[in-house]
Amino acid sequence: MLQREPVINQQPSTSYGGILKLAAPLILSMSGMVLMQFTDALFLSWYSADAIAAVVPAFMPSFLLASALTGTAGYTSTFVAQYVGANRPQRVAASVWQGIYFSILSGVLLALVSVAARPLYAWVGHAAAIQAMEVRFFSILCWGGFFFVVSSALSGFFSGRGQTTVVMAVNMAGQAVNIVFDYLLIFGKFGFPRLGVTGAALATVGSQALIALAFAFLFLRRANRRQWSTWSSAAFDKTLFSRLVRFGLPGGMRFSLEMAGWTVFVFFIGRIGSIDLAATNIAWRINGIAIFPVTGLSAAVAILVGNAQGALRPDISARVMWRGTILSQVWMLVMAIVFVVFPRQLFGIFAGSDPASASQFATLGTMLLRFVAAYCLVDAFNYVCVSTLVAAGDTRWTLYASIALNALFFAGLAAADKWQRTLFAEWAIATAFVVLQAFMFFGRYMQGKWKGFRVIEPKVADGALS
Repeated sequence: MLQREPVINQQPSTSYGGILKLAAPLILSMSGMVLMQFTDALFLSWYSADAIAAVVPAFMPSFLLASALTGTAGYTSTFVAQYVGANRPQRVAASVWQGIYFSILSGVLLALVSVAARPLYAWVGHAAAIQAMEVRFFSILCWGGFFFVVSSALSGFFSGRGQTTVVMAVNMAGQAVNIVFDYLLIFGKFGFPRLGVTGAALATVGSQALIALAFAFLFLRRANRRQWSTWSSAAFDKTLFSRLVRFGLPGGMRFSLEMAGWTVFVFFIGRIGSIDLAATNIAWRINGIAIFPVTGLSAAVAILVGNAQGALRPDISARVMWRGTILSQVWMLVMAIVFVVFPRQLFGIFAGSDPASASQFATLGTMLLRFVAAYCLVDAFNYVCVSTLVAAGDTRWTLYASIALNALFFAGLAAADKWQRTLFAEWAIATAFVVLQAFMFFGRYMQGKWKGFRVIEPKVADGALS
């Protein structure tokens, strides 16, 4: 029998220390992802220049397609957080199960999309050798898409309740496995076939499958079955499923749309030249060093905002947002300084043995990391403000704003491609896009309309007062 507990009194502190304590496992998990992607890029750069040029254009469209779905499934975290904040634990597992059912549908859809790989990359028009690698990588990630989506749904059970250490442990274990698989399958070590980009894709899907299995095992362990009814709550709930899609899909679509903008950006860079594409791909990997810890911090902010909104305490949500922004901004300022002071050293890690190529990479890298440093100064507002709005349930406005912003982004990239096809012009437009985005989302937060939003049923929210 489910034990009703006063879970609202067990939530993490909203002090700076409390936010960092909640965020630390998520930051470590995100940093592990950076290390995984960094290692993946490093291995592929050692494998061949074509491989590193192909991997981001191949990864980003598949991630673009999956992100709307993983974002929707992962919105279980917000439902869990608000149900916990409203002191209604009996609804927690049911919301996670609706995310699992959504993941099954998503996996089928992504597998069907894989047939578009060849015509998509034929239209992009990259070099034939790069194009063949892009098709293989994209297809494999689409077929394994279910594991990415269901992992997101299941992790919400833990993150929404503040058990971020569990999320960290599972994700970091999977990331470590991915690095090992990368080494074995990219280079063909210890009897494994030498598969290059194909091996990198198989390593990614295989490790994500293990992550999904680990979350499922923990979700259904005996203690959770008893306390949270994680098995007996498995029934399909049409109303709850609809609410998950209603609130989660706009947030997922917003993230997917933003990824679409960056995917188009990479495609336009590829039209300039292979060396420009490779340099941009490396700059993105280095940029991850700054971005992923802030992503972890903003995820912690979202958990606390969800708890507060469920308990009808938007004042606590506001306090958490400001403190999360300050913490994130301090980190971003430090990283901006690093990118400006040490660009050649950072890019030098990826330089091959050819001195001419290394010199060209270093020159391009210095310019690109200055752009990265510039938008790092405001990007913390993008992450923390959006997390606050989405955790409160203001997902439709954020989607509409992203549609407008990305339309401008696409238009700017297309104009540069037609009249001034240079690496500097494309990156200048991208930097302006990030800055404008930060001002818009911060402005929406300051309006305060999000304070009246909740994603759980009105009677549940009211129950927090009884």
